[in-house]
Amino acid sequence: MLNTRALFLALLVGTVLQVAMVVGGHYNKSVASLFAVGGMGLSLVAGLLYAMWARGDSSSAIAIGGLVAGAACAFVGILVSHILGDVPRSLLLLGTISSAVTGALGGWLGTFLFRSGITTVVLVALLSGRLGAQDVSPIVTEGTVEAPVDSVWAAWTTSNGLRGWLAPHAEIDLRVGGAMRTNYDSAGVLGDRQTIENTVLSFEPRRMLSIRVASTPDGFPFASAIQHMWTVMYLDEAGPSRTRLRVVSLGFRPDEESQRMRAFFQWGNAATVQALQRHFSARSQ
Repeated sequence: MLNTRALFLALLVGTVLQVAMVVGGHYNKSVASLFAVGGMGLSLVAGLLYAMWARGDSSSAIAIGGLVAGAACAFVGILVSHILGDVPRSLLLLGTISSAVTGALGGWLGTFLFRSGITTVVLVALLSGRLGAQDVSPIVTEGTVEAPVDSVWAAWTTSNGLRGWLAPHAEIDLRVGGAMRTNYDSAGVLGDRQTIENTVLSFEPRRMLSIRVASTPDGFPFASAIQHMWTVMYLDEAGPSRTRLRVVSLGFRPDEESQRMRAFFQWGNAATVQALQRHFSARSQ
């Protein structure tokens, strides 16, 4: 049972902060560059606030309350940003899911932080953007896909395969220097302002594909940092009709924009692997 008073207060504060951030970002590009990490950070704060006002409830109940508070305030913020024309519609789902996770984490952490009396310090650190050390290491995301290597390879390296799970509009020219274009907006078309274009850097059939972003959609907040990043997908057999997928993103730097981008792709890559897993799991049923 959720604490309605705690949920209302956490939602109110979280929503005000989220909307203030996206409205500020609409007029200031430096603020807009905070959207990915800032939005998740504010959802974490909403979860912590829920924990503060729901003190005495069980840890699981507080985590659920944090999840609801974090997801709801993030959804409102992303929706306002989309209405203002700053982010694509595809971020509504992905951003809300990632913020739900950080909200739940905030709620769960809050059950311990309040006992130790350090919550105020943590909240101040989060709101000032000073929590956490710089991390330039690669992002490594792994998962097992319930499909043979040939099928997973085709899902990544053919236009029909990409359209089957990654984006409603997609095409790839599988050659070194070839283009891989995607558009996550079902109402859009390839080549419009929301199209993402990657360049194929290298590949080994059925084993490896590496790409680098060549052009980003309008409103993408990491236009400078993305120029230094590239991603490699590795495929290995993991048994009969099973494939081990390993996605590695590299090229992160210690500057603020690159660090925010790293956090963005940390959950973005995880969501991509999970989407591929769900695609093949649904086909096998």
